[in-house]
Amino acid sequence: MKKICESCGMPMITAEDFGAKNTDNKYCIHCTDELGKLKPFEQKLTDMTHFIMRTSDLNKENAEKMAKETMSKMPAWKAYF
Repeated sequence: MKKICESCGMPMITAEDFGAKNTDNKYCIHCTDELGKLKPFEQKLTDMTHFIMRTSDLNKENAEKMAKETMSKMPAWKAYF
């Protein structure tokens, strides 16, 4: 059942990993609201930037650049780039 979130690239292995615990959802629990709907682009960009800053040694500017590079490759966000 392993799938990859089309918003952030996170592996989704168990039902708890999927938005709204729906294994048909294309997006993970981190990229969706409680109903399983994809969060807005700006919110996901901010979330991903902060995640990168917490997990790496990058400042906000470089973390945001990395977040944009990652998101530009994801099906959910291609229209934004």
